[in-house]
Amino acid sequence: MKQRIFKAPKGYLQEKVIAVTGASDGIGAVAAKTFASYGATIILIGRSVPKLEKVYDEIEADGGPTPGIYPICFEKASEKTILSFMMELLKFSVVLMAFYIVQHYLVREPQ
Repeated sequence: MKQRIFKAPKGYLQEKVIAVTGASDGIGAVAAKTFASYGATIILIGRSVPKLEKVYDEIEADGGPTPGIYPICFEKASEKTILSFMMELLKFSVVLMAFYIVQHYLVREPQ
């Protein structure tokens, strides 16, 4: 069977808003910049505002739509804040969770 490779055309994600957690570096930053290069508006989520601003600047420099920044530190956030944040994520076209701490909060024992 011959493999087919999909190549998204420029603007493929236009009109989409994608939330990316862990967007300050690593996989999250690369994913955010890649999605933006295809026209998506990105909400950059992470705990380091300077790092998020760097990714923001890179997206704008590459001609992507102006992203948003949502700083949050899950280690210091209350369960109520985290649950409220997770409910907000339901509003987006796509959510990429590129950080480890979500599993800890979603599966820990109730207090």
